[in-house]
Amino acid sequence: FNLFEFDNIADIAYIAAGWMAIVRQALDPTKLEKPWMSIFCAMAWLRALYSLRGETWMGPRLLPIISALKDTLTFFLVTWTCTLAAAHAYYNLQMREEPTPVYAALMQVVRLGIFGDFDL
Repeated sequence: FNLFEFDNIADIAYIAAGWMAIVRQALDPTKLEKPWMSIFCAMAWLRALYSLRGETWMGPRLLPIISALKDTLTFFLVTWTCTLAAAHAYYNLQMREEPTPVYAALMQVVRLGIFGDFDL
């Protein structure tokens, strides 16, 4: 039993998101809990898709896709670390303030570094 396997981490995140959505909705029933409920619903769909890997009609086609996604994890880790480092540096320059300084810095760096949008 390994706690830090993908399946276990995904299940813990799914349960935590569902719990947060239910608790926050129960604390204020007059307002719909949009952020946590949307995360929970998206995770429910992804969990349903991931459970199809055991079906004979879908599993053999789905397993290579899952394996390819796991192989790209290192690439995305390096990419987002560099992006966050650049966003941190841009934030320290205090170039933009709207809507919030952190959001403005992150959006500028993501648009330039990830999407290649030079019309900033």
